[in-house]
Amino acid sequence: MQYQNIIFPKKISHLLLLLCGSMAFFFSCKKDNLDIPVAAGPPSIERVRLTDPKTTDSSLSQATLGSTLAIVGKNLVGATTVAFNGYVVDVNPVYATDQYLVITVPDSVPTVATNPNVPDELKVTTPKGEAVYKFKILPPPPAIDQISNEYARAGESITLYGKYFFFVDSISFPGSAAITTGFTTSADGTSLTVTVPSGVTPATGGIFVKSQSGWSADTRENKLYDHSGIGMTLDWDTKNDGGGILNFGWGLDAGKAVMNTYPGINAIDNNFAMININIPANWGWTNDKVIDMDNWSGTNGGKLFPQTPADKYDGETPLASYDLKFEMSTLQPIGELILQLSQGDYGINLPLKNFVKSADGKWYTVSVNLGKLVNGGGNALNKYKDLNNSQTMRIVISNGTTADIRATMAIDNIRIVKVAN
Repeated sequence: MQYQNIIFPKKISHLLLLLCGSMAFFFSCKKDNLDIPVAAGPPSIERVRLTDPKTTDSSLSQATLGSTLAIVGKNLVGATTVAFNGYVVDVNPVYATDQYLVITVPDSVPTVATNPNVPDELKVTTPKGEAVYKFKILPPPPAIDQISNEYARAGESITLYGKYFFFVDSISFPGSAAITTGFTTSADGTSLTVTVPSGVTPATGGIFVKSQSGWSADTRENKLYDHSGIGMTLDWDTKNDGGGILNFGWGLDAGKAVMNTYPGINAIDNNFAMININIPANWGWTNDKVIDMDNWSGTNGGKLFPQTPADKYDGETPLASYDLKFEMSTLQPIGELILQLSQGDYGINLPLKNFVKSADGKWYTVSVNLGKLVNGGGNALNKYKDLNNSQTMRIVISNGTTADIRATMAIDNIRIVKVAN
């Protein structure tokens, strides 16, 4: 069967268009002039719960950013706004009845992380008045940006640096039960100090912090170093000039500057190297601020960089998966001193103050992502195998300011560690 187009007479067509237009105008006007119900009296809040039907009888005193809440009370219909700690959120009238008001907490709501004096309250406003309810909005879960000393052992104190260390409940260490007491947090939530408990096995995982907002994430910054020696390049005990895999090059005098004790600095692992000079201004040079690691003696098959275990040191692994790490302790303010790390034509400069937080002999881990080594043209090395064994890996403490800076610092356990898959 063949279908044909049906053509209406012009008069009928005009009538249909007029009818459709009239209906559209009617519904449009009706929508624009909907009467939003008004409550009989001022609003009141009985409790707050989640929107999950299973939580019907529950009552919350706090919630995290992004939570969708059901405010339970009376005369909530017609509510115009809800304010969390003074941050005003408009109300969709569809979600406000006489007894319930559903609202989502925006990520922009102030918390103790952004304002230590937040009132911890929510306020519902209707044409009939306001209702205020004591309610705490929690900051995001903790975030660990740095562990002060990744080489710490059980019984030693470490400090976690990061964000949102508020309302902390517990801290979990790899291979050890979580601890719930004995730690301290800073008032601004940017640091947490804790003693490493017994039974820790660093190779099995990382450190996690739990607050009332949830657990911190698993990142490359939350790991303790495995004391088995995997990845060790220079520890001044067995792998210095004349032994081990490393032929120590020119620079810091290993015969005079390597020691296991120094007033104000306690060794973390036997010997360490001392840099105890005025670092020259304007990028001035002195060998005593240089640690030049090479393999001229050809030991270990001419390999400067760790090769085993193979699963950790696969040449095809992206170089960005590896960090060069070492511990530093200082008795002088670090100021504007710069760490310069270079390998052949590739290098990177980092402010030491990013890592070293005090000048009291405490040990801190300095960490450099090897994937950020670039040459003069801005090109980066790609894979682990691109590290050149015929060229030295050099650490230099430099000073780009116009005045000399006094340095009394110890360095230990230079290592290359796989920190990401």
